[in-house]
Amino acid sequence: MNLNETFKKIATEYPAAKKTKLKGNSLANFIRSEVPKIIQNNTGNILDKYKVLVVKHAGNWSSVAWIVITNPKVSDTAKRGFYPVYSFFENGRKIMFSLGQGYYDIRKMYKKEANSILISRGIILKNKSGDFKKYGFKNVSSTKITLKKDKQREIWVKSTAFGKIYDVKNLPSDQILIQDLKNMLKIYDRVVAKGGTSEVFEEPDLEDIEIIENLNGSEKKAIRKHREHEKYYIKTDPTFIKKLKKKFNYTCQACNLNFEKIYGKYNNKLDYVEAHHIVPKSEIIKMIDLNQELGREEKDFAILCANCHRMIHRYGCPSLEEFKKKIREDYKNFLMKE
Repeated sequence: MNLNETFKKIATEYPAAKKTKLKGNSLANFIRSEVPKIIQNNTGNILDKYKVLVVKHAGNWSSVAWIVITNPKVSDTAKRGFYPVYSFFENGRKIMFSLGQGYYDIRKMYKKEANSILISRGIILKNKSGDFKKYGFKNVSSTKITLKKDKQREIWVKSTAFGKIYDVKNLPSDQILIQDLKNMLKIYDRVVAKGGTSEVFEEPDLEDIEIIENLNGSEKKAIRKHREHEKYYIKTDPTFIKKLKKKFNYTCQACNLNFEKIYGKYNNKLDYVEAHHIVPKSEIIKMIDLNQELGREEKDFAILCANCHRMIHRYGCPSLEEFKKKIREDYKNFLMKE
């Protein structure tokens, strides 16, 4: 049996099979025992360093069938990490092939904030994927794959980085399916090499904890997204950030501290100033809801010293001008008390 036949069998038979008992069901046994071998046998050595995982049923049928291709270095389970995944629509008519994520561990760790973190991770994965459109992939985050309203599944789909939709009646040949898989794995490997999402969603540092502890739910979400965005560009596009620092002469745009004048060219490095993303907190919240990424042009950043950078976060990320006005007022009040 080839890939085309296997995918058609799962897509067309799964909706009816779900209405029967799971135990001893022939399709469930076929998916669990045969599908991984069929995929491996039909793709040659393409999947030598990857692991094929299939939908597992914890006593009950899953609402949709899925097949995951994962790099064991990223994750050996569909519960965590990110990976290429085939998701079979509940109505049996279509299959979505996408770069998706495991959400079980995220829900367990972050609870109420899990949904926004998943969506933000999807944006990070998309940013790191390069020009996926040249391979025929597109944004599929608004796709509906279940018949009934399933908020959990909808959030998962919304968090996908990109993908494509196959029509089961006009399912491509094995040659095209395998080429799509090769292209997806090429992008997947690129994202893995860039660190995936690990450097963005690490445990919060002390500064993050101090900043967010007194904020309400939506404010916490906004500030965390803001911080994650800054960390992402500092670590994945250092040339862009370095260019900005040089353009502003390594001078804090809030307090005008010039590192060269104060400290000299210590070790020939003048990069101790930091990049701050300029976006109002209210706008970040809107962008989270709309699954939009923050801007990454020069106009979207300000160069600040470490102290001003931390303080602007504490003030809730006002505009640069508002922040400068605030610190002038604070300094004036301080002098009056002296």
